[in-house]
Amino acid sequence: GMSTCAHCGRAKEEGQAELKRCARCQVVSYCGTECQRAAWKEHKRFCREALDLQQVQGRVELAHGVQDWEGVLFWEPKMEELLTAAPDDVKRGRILDQFAIAHFVKRNYTKAA
Repeated sequence: GMSTCAHCGRAKEEGQAELKRCARCQVVSYCGTECQRAAWKEHKRFCREALDLQQVQGRVELAHGVQDWEGVLFWEPKMEELLTAAPDDVKRGRILDQFAIAHFVKRNYTKAA
């Protein structure tokens, strides 16, 4: 994961506690509450609720279902981002499953159309 504090830039030293990720967006990390508080004024402008996999998968399936190809082009890369950002193999496996499901659904819709 991220190994430098998004506010002060300090790198995580060997044997020190992991940096804490922003719970809301999961994108940036901080060495502690003080740095997180100090960074919030700037950070809140681009901090967005992290969509979880289920939500993104739902949007991919919906877009395929109604043949909203712009939607597909928008949400599928996000699904891939979730895939590459997954910190552990369990989550990565789950995302691959979801991908398979989404694409299986797409083929079914295509046949039915």
